[in-house]
Amino acid sequence: MLSSTDYHFQKSSINKLSKAKVFGDKLRQTLEALSGFDKVLKTVKPSPPPISQYRLLRRRLSGIVDRLASPEIALFDDLFYLYAIKAGIGEKNSKLRRRLFQSPYPGLFVGFLGPLGIGKSTVAQDLMAALAAAVVTREPYENNPFLAISQRSPDYMLRSQTYFLLTNIKSDMVTRLASGIAISDTSTLTDILMWCRWYSQTGHFAKEDYRIYQRLVNLLCPIIPRPDYLVVLSLENVGQIPLLKQGIAARLRGQAARDGEKVFVASANRDLARQNAIVDLLARQIPRQWGVRCLHYRINPLRVYQDQAYRAGLVTDIKNAVISGKKL
Repeated sequence: MLSSTDYHFQKSSINKLSKAKVFGDKLRQTLEALSGFDKVLKTVKPSPPPISQYRLLRRRLSGIVDRLASPEIALFDDLFYLYAIKAGIGEKNSKLRRRLFQSPYPGLFVGFLGPLGIGKSTVAQDLMAALAAAVVTREPYENNPFLAISQRSPDYMLRSQTYFLLTNIKSDMVTRLASGIAISDTSTLTDILMWCRWYSQTGHFAKEDYRIYQRLVNLLCPIIPRPDYLVVLSLENVGQIPLLKQGIAARLRGQAARDGEKVFVASANRDLARQNAIVDLLARQIPRQWGVRCLHYRINPLRVYQDQAYRAGLVTDIKNAVISGKKL
């Protein structure tokens, strides 16, 4: 069983967040120390990792982050936890690490990739019923304590995306190791390859912070679970961008935490067109670079929400592709 970090904090703790540079510097120092410990591990293989040395490192790193706000400290706790799994520190983490690298896996893992508002959650929900999925996980944006403030200021985007990365890795680990069919309306790869690249290209993710984020991804890359299938949804054509904006605007009603997304539905905003282009590119790149099979569908987002027969046909196509591929 994976540990669960409590990210539910008093609003006052969010107001006490450290300055952007302070948090980034502390995360960079921590990543440098953990990367250095990776080199130590290479000298002791195949012996068990030196637990006592890791504990000393944790103690030293805890001193670096102890003056951060509680939501920020929780990010580092998750980072240390996932690194211990990656390194196989201790019997429990070593056992979990072996399970993550086992082949074949006990079940089938289907994830989703697509631009904002394309209908990923809606289609995933119907696919769950069509495939009688045993496990279903959803994008963890509702519990992200940094999301709202990161949508207002790029200074906080590193914290928000670090949260998504770490929590999605843990969620995908559960999904990856589940028996039967497991479906997620997102995936760790979706955040790494689409969202963060898009935020960087549109100026919502500061260049230095994005570099630090990439170092974090590289550190944890060996334990990032890969889905068996990634269902990729993109627009039939860029002329449908207004339809995408229409759906997003409807979804944002009553979701204060996502108010920052309203900028993307402005008539003059071109960011969603760029996001859709990134998705089309990733549908070709991911199979080569990550070894994950992509099922790419170009769709009309408004029909996904409003036309039950259209959505049912799409879900049937995905179901048949997954089932036929499973038999190969």
